Amino acid sequence: MMVVVLGVGCGPVIDPEGTNSGSASESGGDASSDTGVPQPTTDDVADVATGTPIPEPGPDLSGDYLLALAAVIAPATPLQWRAKVVHDPATGAVAMELQPLSLDVLSTTTPREPIGDPFVANTVIAADGSFAIDLGVLQITGQSNPITGSDLVTEVAIEGDVFGRELWCGTATGMVTAPLMLDLAGSTFAFTPIVGELPNPVVSTCAG
Repeated sequence: MMVVVLGVGCGPVIDPEGTNSGSASESGGDASSDTGVPQPTTDDVADVATGTPIPEPGPDLSGDYLLALAAVIAPATPLQWRAKVVHDPATGAVAMELQPLSLDVLSTTTPREPIGDPFVANTVIAADGSFAIDLGVLQITGQSNPITGSDLVTEVAIEGDVFGRELWCGTATGMVTAPLMLDLAGSTFAFTPIVGELPNPVVSTCAG
């Protein structure tokens, strides 16, 4: 799931009597053609062309989320954590407790029970909605690894953008260091809100 919100700029008012001769720059309006039709900026065109959502700041993003991290080698079966998020809107500071969830091999929804110890991560959400978290070294038990069912040791960092309470998403980098060496570049992640039951289907990218 991805909600795409496109910014729509307001152009200058067109005077039907032709008495408004002020330029867009003089009136504070958007740049326009000779016909008075607003012209898209480079950023507007890029947003439409890529379909990238535009971050919308929220007053308070505290709550429970599902964090799904899709490793580049198996994007259809993401690792999952339940995240309890505490957000301070005044400073942008975020503290979260991440609880690993159990998953059967090749499953995205079962059994998703808490397994192992939770850990704490911190970040700051910038004014433009961007954030980054170094998750450090993660010991992933086989019971929470839906890719192979084997224990993993990873070093993971994520960075992305917040789009209101509905979606936080971006890319993940790092390495799997045991039982083999694997570069995680190209992996993705998403936080989605938990309302009652855990989200199904599971979203693990900005593309939904």
